[in-house]
Amino acid sequence: EKRKQLQPLKNKLKKLEQQLDELQQRKAKLDDVMADQSLYEESNKSKLVQLTAEYSEVTGQLEQTEEEWLELQDQLEQAI
Repeated sequence: EKRKQLQPLKNKLKKLEQQLDELQQRKAKLDDVMADQSLYEESNKSKLVQLTAEYSEVTGQLEQTEEEWLELQDQLEQAI
């Protein structure tokens, strides 16, 4: 009975873990791209602005998803 109650929490946790993995991979790719010094030349300014905005968005999503994951993990631990 308790297992049935916990299953939705476990499913949501698994989904959040997948999202975290995807966001971490996107962030790592952006880190690599932004490490290229030529990106900071004047001719690449618009690309830099775009990448910086994307990096900020991904970082924000990552933080939000991590918070959700932690809250859900706490709920699961309290339910057990």
